Amino acid sequence: MHFGVLFSVYPGSDSWHTPLGRFFLRIQKWAFWPLSAFYWVTLRYDGIRDLFQQPEKTKLDRFLMPLHWIVLLIVPGLVFGWPTALLAYVSVSCLSSLMTASVFIPNHIGMRRFEAAHQVSYLEQQVTTSRNISNPAVLDFYYGGLNSQIEHHLFPRVAHDRYRAMRPTASICACCRFTDCVRRPHGPAACSHRHGGGRRVPGGCGCRADRACPAHASGV
Repeated sequence: MHFGVLFSVYPGSDSWHTPLGRFFLRIQKWAFWPLSAFYWVTLRYDGIRDLFQQPEKTKLDRFLMPLHWIVLLIVPGLVFGWPTALLAYVSVSCLSSLMTASVFIPNHIGMRRFEAAHQVSYLEQQVTTSRNISNPAVLDFYYGGLNSQIEHHLFPRVAHDRYRAMRPTASICACCRFTDCVRRPHGPAACSHRHGGGRRVPGGCGCRADRACPAHASGV
């Protein structure tokens, strides 16, 4: 998620070394969720901007976006009055933004961040920049499968209701020493380490023969 319309702070940004940027970094743990409630402002802005900057890719959006405003704001405003319609629209938009943040943020916050010059394998990039979330199965629908973020990154075309059954991928991560990639909502950024010597076991996961591999034991 980003709030680049008004202000954003990240390594390499213009605001990274400014007084305002340093102040925001000190208060970000309190400011994040209130700002997340207004993520819809960024999405609306990006959508309108793309209509003009990417006309070939947004042909369908030319009809859907006016329909959005008509159904959710203009019609309610004419029927129930503009103050009621505006309050309802902003309230629903803020609530949906918080729900979006609650789905995406736990999987990525505090995880490893790569610089442009940092060359890593596809597997390492996908596994070490996200984490799986441990939650009751009944909440899988709420997350849309994104609680199994590692499987989602590695197999994006698989239906999300299959991801929980694919969780043995986590065993491969542990076996191959992609540590801190599963069910850690807090703590240091994920890291990975190369194996130091040892004979490789056939099967593609890169495990050493002198180390028990739960992936092989489970037949994954």
